[in-house]
Amino acid sequence: MNIQYVDQMPTATAARLNYLRGTSLNADGMEWLQRPLLAPPAFDVPAGVDIARGFDFLTTDVAFQHIKVPATLLGPGMEPFDEVVKFHGTPLSNQTGNAETIMERLEDVHFGSTVRTQLVGFGNVSAKPITLRGSGTMAGEYQIYVTLSPTSASFGEAVYRTVDGGANGWVDSRVSLTPLFELRPVGGGDSIFVDTGVVPLPGFPMGLASDSGRWSRVPSHADEVSWHAAGESLFYPEPVLILADQQQSGEPLNESIRATVKDVLRRAALPVGDPGHVADVPGELRANSIDFSAMCAKSAARFRIIM
Repeated sequence: MNIQYVDQMPTATAARLNYLRGTSLNADGMEWLQRPLLAPPAFDVPAGVDIARGFDFLTTDVAFQHIKVPATLLGPGMEPFDEVVKFHGTPLSNQTGNAETIMERLEDVHFGSTVRTQLVGFGNVSAKPITLRGSGTMAGEYQIYVTLSPTSASFGEAVYRTVDGGANGWVDSRVSLTPLFELRPVGGGDSIFVDTGVVPLPGFPMGLASDSGRWSRVPSHADEVSWHAAGESLFYPEPVLILADQQQSGEPLNESIRATVKDVLRRAALPVGDPGHVADVPGELRANSIDFSAMCAKSAARFRIIM
């Protein structure tokens, strides 16, 4: 199976593809552009491995990102942009169902050991347009699309543990997210691209972390995504809560604040109309004197791939 990430992504515009092909990409960037996303990797699984190398598929239930863009980057006459933006996932391809976050485990896993990971698929879109203000040419409304930088890979690490001898367990993970932002004018026109692998944008690359995310070898639903020919897929029976990694910046990790943020995030992922649903997550956090730069809830993606 040979699936091209950029060609299969429904939200990928001709302008975006032209941008990628016209950029002076380094060797890694060109490999990213041409790479078959889920071609089965060439590796042998040695004996005694707890979890074989493979892919994890997730979909974003809800995400919030504090985005700061200096006026100097927006051009003459423009005001700086400094807001919390809400995002949803946008599926990558029909072949991967509603998955828009795909993480590859780059090594065979032994329980309790640190293994390398890499984001190989990512697609988020702002829940509503943002407004850039000022008298310059960039003033107006834009939809924000977020994919992976073509010039800087988003690597991470994870530690998997088990509670029952290997069928289920939990995972602690971190990743350094380096995105490519596409600002697509609402009224039409050329998109504006900001590759955070090249352009210094405050807060990026962003360290993201999750802890105690439950995993299982058995899908909770028959239609959860798996890719049998490309290693071992793991499944997530509960939402994976991901927060900005304060430890990367040297700030102390306040467990009470972390617990409050996770509770708000869980309730934000509930369906609209549910009595526990939180609609205004930034407002809820501000009411608790909490300011987080990024957080999201992701669930196991649906649509099983038969190979």
